[in-house]
Amino acid sequence: MESFTFYDYLREILIGLTVSATAGFIAFAINRRYLKSSTTRLYKSITGKWVSYAFISDNSFDKNKKIGEIEISIIEDYVLHLYYKEVLHPHEWEGEIFMNKEFPRIGRICWRYVVLRGDQTNSTLNSGFKDFVIERNDKYNIMLRLVGEHDKGFYDELLIRKYID
Repeated sequence: MESFTFYDYLREILIGLTVSATAGFIAFAINRRYLKSSTTRLYKSITGKWVSYAFISDNSFDKNKKIGEIEISIIEDYVLHLYYKEVLHPHEWEGEIFMNKEFPRIGRICWRYVVLRGDQTNSTLNSGFKDFVIERNDKYNIMLRLVGEHDKGFYDELLIRKYID
């Protein structure tokens, strides 16, 4: 019977650590690439022009109450840009949407007015936060929801692709 020395045990341990570290790194890289590609596809699918309507309940909205026109673009992996032009008032605002990495369909918008009452503004006094949710719907495939700051008088809105009647 062959006896193992301390160096034999050490060699086996180092081989085991090397193999497991390599396997772990490969699994992490594959998972990361898959996750990034699926979120990139998701975010590319929501870029473009949208129309905002007042949210009623249960994903329903008033088609006759168009509130705004929106354009969404990608800045980087989990950061999107939103430009919002209100229809009922001469206001325009923009914001950056920081999407959640764990739950990629949920994000938070940090926004500020760029045009307020028809005048350009650089002030950050008229700014705030909104929640942003990507939802699935049988009729419209993808809908977006803006959850307003209710305590400041902002309401929830549903965003539907611009080409929808």
